[in-house]
Amino acid sequence: MAARDGIASLASLLLGAFTPGVVTLVIGRLHELLAHDHDAQHAAWSRSTTMFALSQAVSGYGFSWLFAHSGGDYRAIYLVAVAAFALALLADLAVSRSRRPAG
Repeated sequence: MAARDGIASLASLLLGAFTPGVVTLVIGRLHELLAHDHDAQHAAWSRSTTMFALSQAVSGYGFSWLFAHSGGDYRAIYLVAVAAFALALLADLAVSRSRRPAG
């Protein structure tokens, strides 16, 4: 049981470290996508910040509900988090392909 708790603690620490890392990645990506357009960067960052705060609140309630209804099993929460990161990666790849010049 102690080893399982240790693994859960380590996973929580690593996933908790993703939050500030994701912020840095998003602002870097916005600057890359909207290069040389300061007004568009500012507007995109403003919308991104608002959506991030909203998604944090919704996710917190959603993960609490999932944890309560899964009998206290963290695996369901980690699977949802992995799926969210995979979806974000796929969305970024789709945007990159659509912005790439033909040829």
